[in-house]
Amino acid sequence: MNKKVWTSLLVIGLAVLAIGGGTLAWFTAQAFIEPNEFTAGTVKIEAGESWGEEYKVENWNPGDCTDREITVEVTGSKRAFLRVHINEKWVLQDKESELNDVWYDRGAPNVDWKICKDFEGEKICVNWPNDDEWQMLKTGIGEQSKEHFYYKGMLDPNGVEGPKKITVISKVCLDGADTGNEYQGATYSLCMEFKAIQVTHEAAFAEWGVGYVKGTWVEVEFNVENDRWETKLGSCYWDGTEWLEIVD
Repeated sequence: MNKKVWTSLLVIGLAVLAIGGGTLAWFTAQAFIEPNEFTAGTVKIEAGESWGEEYKVENWNPGDCTDREITVEVTGSKRAFLRVHINEKWVLQDKESELNDVWYDRGAPNVDWKICKDFEGEKICVNWPNDDEWQMLKTGIGEQSKEHFYYKGMLDPNGVEGPKKITVISKVCLDGADTGNEYQGATYSLCMEFKAIQVTHEAAFAEWGVGYVKGTWVEVEFNVENDRWETKLGSCYWDGTEWLEIVD
């Protein structure tokens, strides 16, 4: 084989090596962004009371009003709607009495609650619930129904669109005129279950089945045909930002 043939084969071999695994240059570029963090807001509340767990009132007499301050404060980062379910009962000496050991949804006989506030330098006490702040609404059907008291408005951790902390009740009073001898030695108990939910994104509609419509709590339902939330009475609908009246 002559010299020219060897030279040609060598050139072809080098070309093949370049194509298969050589060091050809390309125009390239790259860019990066830093990790994005999205931190969820929090809905938290704390309930407080003026008594310790070990405190009990002895010798409670008809006509007595005992200071019993219960408060709720929003401690999370988000605004929240608030509701409370109440249970109360009497345990009487007469175990056969129809009033004995019966749990009531805020309706135990002969007990009144007071809410006290300063007004022009004077403390004014009114019966609880007061219509300006709380509204009772019973939702559900039959045995699944449940009674709640809903706070009118919202709790705001920044104190802008609502208070950060509220006083629920201030005093517990035993009725003087109607509390007869059957209540001698009786014990009154009360329980409060507070729940809060975020104000935004129709959370109360879906979770609680209620909406705060123009200053009033009402039951709501999702209208599939119209693809929107409406009051059960069909008077208003939610447009995503506010409640509007349904016009026929």
